[in-house]
Amino acid sequence: MAGVGAMGTAFFGPFGPRLHKHPRRHTRTSRSNLTLSNISSTPTAVATAATHQDELAQNAPPPSPLPPRETPSPPKPQPKQPAADPPTPTYTRDIVRRVTNILRDHPWSAARPLLLSLPGLTWDSHTVARVLKTHPPLQKAFLFFRLAASPAADPKAAFRHDRYTYTSMLHLLGEAGRVPAMLRLLAEMLRAGVDPDAATFTTFPRC
Repeated sequence: MAGVGAMGTAFFGPFGPRLHKHPRRHTRTSRSNLTLSNISSTPTAVATAATHQDELAQNAPPPSPLPPRETPSPPKPQPKQPAADPPTPTYTRDIVRRVTNILRDHPWSAARPLLLSLPGLTWDSHTVARVLKTHPPLQKAFLFFRLAASPAADPKAAFRHDRYTYTSMLHLLGEAGRVPAMLRLLAEMLRAGVDPDAATFTTFPRC
């Protein structure tokens, strides 16, 4: 143990290992703090800094004005759509009633253009037969019968009378006792290649 103590004394000195301190670091810090405190507390330095800030404030460019805020414009009122026209009648009964009223209330010179321009009127066998069954005036009914098969009624699709329309017209002529006219219309029916049936012959008055 004495040998170890002698070696320790020889290596570390008589007082053992010393902790090395750094007095320079503390000295620098204290000096710097002293210098800053002296500068900050000097009246000349404070006045110089204030003058420098005033010069910067005077030389600084004026702030640019803010653009005016755009106010949103109120929405424009939408124009009202005009009221749509009432739809044309699509039921056959409405068309038949209109055609019958035209035949009864107007002379043929005025009824013909009204019929040709009537919206929704379809020149077919069903419509023509139903109009004739409403018993319009005989002369205008026969003219309507001729108009239905003419190119003026429908140039794209020429209507041709069939057994039902011929029978309906023969029935009107039979009620009026127009037997010669019935015979001429029956002959026309046969020439057109339309075969009569039992309902066609029942339209003739009994002899």
